[in-house]
Amino acid sequence: MKSFKIFAVIIFLSFSFLFILIYRLLNKNVFISSVEIPPNKGGYYILNLEKRIFKLNLIERQILKLYIKIFYAKKKLKYGKYLINTTLNPIEFVNYLYNQKISYEKLTIYPGEDLFDIANKLELKRICSKKSFLNLAFDKSFLKNLIGQDVYSLEGFVKPDTYLFSIYTNPKEVIKILFKEFEKNFFKFVKSSNNLKKYFNLTLNQTTFKSLSQAQFKKVYDTMKIASILEKETANNTEKFLISSVIYNRLKMNMSLQMDPTFFYQKKFEKYFPKKKDIFDTYKIKGLPPSPICNFKLLNLVPAAFPKETNYLFFVRKSKYSHIFSKDYEKHLENIKKYYKKEK
Repeated sequence: MKSFKIFAVIIFLSFSFLFILIYRLLNKNVFISSVEIPPNKGGYYILNLEKRIFKLNLIERQILKLYIKIFYAKKKLKYGKYLINTTLNPIEFVNYLYNQKISYEKLTIYPGEDLFDIANKLELKRICSKKSFLNLAFDKSFLKNLIGQDVYSLEGFVKPDTYLFSIYTNPKEVIKILFKEFEKNFFKFVKSSNNLKKYFNLTLNQTTFKSLSQAQFKKVYDTMKIASILEKETANNTEKFLISSVIYNRLKMNMSLQMDPTFFYQKKFEKYFPKKKDIFDTYKIKGLPPSPICNFKLLNLVPAAFPKETNYLFFVRKSKYSHIFSKDYEKHLENIKKYYKKEK
């Protein structure tokens, strides 16, 4: 009888102690604004967070560990950023992370931005690292599997828009999302224009780049390259048809294009690929660059495919939104003297 009483007292004390600990857990509130969970972290990582945020003692942590094992043994913790903005106790905190959706970062990409600009934004928002993104964005083997065609890089295959990504997103997933959005909108836009559809010789069932023949894709890719140059050269939509004519006229005459935006892109490119000199600079190379030099508004495909018929070979900026065009070098030099200093 005496041993039973001792046992009962022990049980009572144990439950009382456990009750006190659980009570403490439920009342140890802390204001939390946000929490970030890196990839490949589970319940034990939450315990480490708990230790830092709530300053739990060893026994309290063991109880919380048991709680996670009982209620969330089969549930995977999603990595990313959780916006909380409320007061929670440790158990509420665990429940929140296992049941709440992660928050997303907005990534806005503007017309004229290039892969290096995008990579900087991705790293700034901690969606993925600049290096990991650029490594894949210039990985021809990876892109061949994704796009279904041989391309120099992802450049040009990104639609200017606002995207939502969680932090710590795999760069492969980022690129897939960006490319798929561009591909969908590219074919939607082209097929809405009978002229462009005819120009690229598209059939009804061709809705991906993978479905294009090599000849079709070469025409598409070259047009994209011109569209990207037009994006950087002017915001004047009427003048894009004239600048496009200069590009075509120079290509026909086997002249260097000598487009300033390609020179500036080369400078950015060399910072990441220092051994690859003069690949994009159309002052140094003949023909079009190996890829587009930025993302572009799809509307640019129209002047890129259908330039105005002119005999212009030169142009110089006259004001912020206009250029002066000429067909011979002497006149071009006159225009430079007349307008270049004003613009400077």
